[in-house]
Amino acid sequence: MAVESDGSYYQIATAAGGSVLCVCDELAAQHAGPSPGDLRLSEYHSRPHAVPGNAGEWFEIMNVSAYQQNLAGMRVSQNNDTSDLMVFATPILLKPGAVFTFNNDGDRQRNGGCRADACEPSGAITLSGGADSLRLRYNNSIIDEVAWGAGWPGVEGVAVQRKDLFAANIVSNWTNATVPYGAGDLGTPGKRNTANITFFQRVMAPVGSPQVGQPWAVNFASLGQPDYIFAAALSPSIAGPYFNLLGQNYPLNDDPLVYESILYPGFINFFDGDGFATTTLLVPNDPALHGFNCYGAFATFAWPSIAPSGASGPVAIGVP
Repeated sequence: MAVESDGSYYQIATAAGGSVLCVCDELAAQHAGPSPGDLRLSEYHSRPHAVPGNAGEWFEIMNVSAYQQNLAGMRVSQNNDTSDLMVFATPILLKPGAVFTFNNDGDRQRNGGCRADACEPSGAITLSGGADSLRLRYNNSIIDEVAWGAGWPGVEGVAVQRKDLFAANIVSNWTNATVPYGAGDLGTPGKRNTANITFFQRVMAPVGSPQVGQPWAVNFASLGQPDYIFAAALSPSIAGPYFNLLGQNYPLNDDPLVYESILYPGFINFFDGDGFATTTLLVPNDPALHGFNCYGAFATFAWPSIAPSGASGPVAIGVP
């Protein structure tokens, strides 16, 4: 295991290939925890076969928002109970598009070869292959929950996957995993579900308002398009005529600001393997910018063909 820190954050990398980003405790309050719907329960394994007992049980969450989510304070319960079986304490920042696996046992020799991102407290959670449930809460708000029972998928040695992360948690939206991992059980712990059919919107998500003379961070998320290229721009109007790039219309007025802004460092870039990117630019130290309002949007292009594949909706941006 290796730990690297810059004094504000620390990255933990394991020999098994896992990596998590944490924020130092003194700065943790600056990073918000999840709101309802930001995290989704995406897969669970309640009937391990490759190892005896419940050591091979695990469940997985995915960040489907456009912002990093601080997992510290997230609460897990079962059977729709409000009493906590686990309160996650580590200020891990889960980036958009990333999945995170909670294991009953973190030792790959004992848990069927599943790489654990975090371990549940010993004996805190035992998943039933019959009727059971999982509920995620933060600040007493339900973030996501699933309850399973008779008629649900899931047999010995096979994990259960959610098909559409935005659809209702009903039996038709869950299915059996088909890909083997580790010692031979089927599932995709730490990876996207093979059964995933989720449609993800393209979202340009400013991190706060731009401040004159200060760095300003912007997130770009198109979680269904990993490794695509994107090009972002700003415009004072969305009235049209619209800006067009390589055959793709933007919901932005064709204005001189578009051509200037699209060249900002980081406004043309690649998404990572989860369909997420972030860039930070310096807002000019010009007092005339106070009160300036505009709109931002981006379009995505397949790589390496550069074929246009759609544009985000416009987001309003104002400089205080």
